Amino acid sequence: MRAMMMHFALSAALVSGLGKPVAYRFPTDAETQKKGKTILEVENTAFNDAVVYAVQGLRVQRLGTVSGFTVQQFTVPKEMVFSSTQLRFAVHPIGSRSNAVSDEIMVSAGEKVNLFIPPF
Repeated sequence: MRAMMMHFALSAALVSGLGKPVAYRFPTDAETQKKGKTILEVENTAFNDAVVYAVQGLRVQRLGTVSGFTVQQFTVPKEMVFSSTQLRFAVHPIGSRSNAVSDEIMVSAGEKVNLFIPPF
């Protein structure tokens, strides 16, 4: 059911032509939450490599680079995620002038957040 909802949300975003990253999260198990490590899994379906940033208010933190057509995981810094925080994720494709920012998403410590980067 959860996979079907995710597939529906991603399909709707691509069909509407938004062309911006879509962030979503999955419920995590108790063991992962105890560790307090927040993971961002990025799925880049674009050809270009992209630099991924976490944005909290005016604070911007570079998380790393994702190659084209790959999936990669990053750890969100603990100082950006405390109790329950609203985050955005910015994507800058290397070799392009365009930047894209996801909608705000509520993130708690120990959660796994997924970021889908559509083709630009």
